[in-house]
Amino acid sequence: MKLLAIIILCILFLTTITLAAPEDAPLTPQLTSANEQDSITQPLLPKMTAEEVRLLIKDRKYVTEQGIYGETEEEQEIYLKQSKISAAMQVFLVSKGMSLDETKTFELMELINVLETSVPKTIELENKINKKSKFARFLTGGNAKAAKEFRIEYQKRKEPIETWRQVIAEEEDMEIKSLLLEQFENIDVEQERQEQLAQKELTSKGIIGWIWK
Repeated sequence: MKLLAIIILCILFLTTITLAAPEDAPLTPQLTSANEQDSITQPLLPKMTAEEVRLLIKDRKYVTEQGIYGETEEEQEIYLKQSKISAAMQVFLVSKGMSLDETKTFELMELINVLETSVPKTIELENKINKKSKFARFLTGGNAKAAKEFRIEYQKRKEPIETWRQVIAEEEDMEIKSLLLEQFENIDVEQERQEQLAQKELTSKGIIGWIWK
């Protein structure tokens, strides 16, 4: 099961890069040599070097930018910031090869899934919050329903993000650890911004919204 999970992750990860990248795009480093591919006695995915990890991060960044989500520049910027984290997690799993145990691998893959499904939802809900007109806000206050759903969604990411920070912090290769942790920069600022937005929306009552809020 562990082998199958790693194979699926890498096929999806590397196929996406191959399909999206033009001829001049950065190429993902070869994970195995020709001799290793011919030998069933060697690991399918040997642990990667820091340089290979750096190239893989660059490739993942390119793929993310090609499939960018969001209608406005602001939404797209939010998507890119948050997607850097799940990308770093995927790179970490690939870089470790077969050195992680099966249970840990599936736990970490599930955390990636939580993050990737949450990002588009939070962007959509934030868009709903921002689309409420000034006049409607003056009368009824903020969009409390969207704000509550928004808070639930972004709070789902807190535990996975912290878990992954701890996992990456245990990486023995200091250069690889530094490369991966760089992808987490500014996420605390983004999380705080989202909390403030939700709080402001929930406390805004308007001139008549206080009746039912």
